[in-house]
Amino acid sequence: MSRWDKKAAKLREKVCDGELEQERAFASDPSEERARWAIVHTREDIVLIVSHLSSANQQLAAIRRILLSILLVFVAAFALKLLHYW
Repeated sequence: MSRWDKKAAKLREKVCDGELEQERAFASDPSEERARWAIVHTREDIVLIVSHLSSANQQLAAIRRILLSILLVFVAAFALKLLHYW
C-alpha cells in the first residue's frame, strides 16, 4: 500500500471513529438508526473520495515535477550541444 493510500485509510478510520462515538450518544428507534448509519457511511465515502482525489493530485504534481526536470535536462543538453558547434 502506498503512502497516499495509508493516509486515506487513516482519515477514514478517524471519521469512522468519530461517527461511532456520535452514534453511541444517541438512543433511537431502528428506522432512525438505519438512516443514521447510511449518513455515517456516506460521510466516510465522501472523506475517502476527497482523500483519494487529494492523493491523485499530489501524485500528478510529483509526476509533473519529474517531467519538467527531465525536460530541463534535455534543453540544457541541447543548448550545450549548440554552443559546442558555434
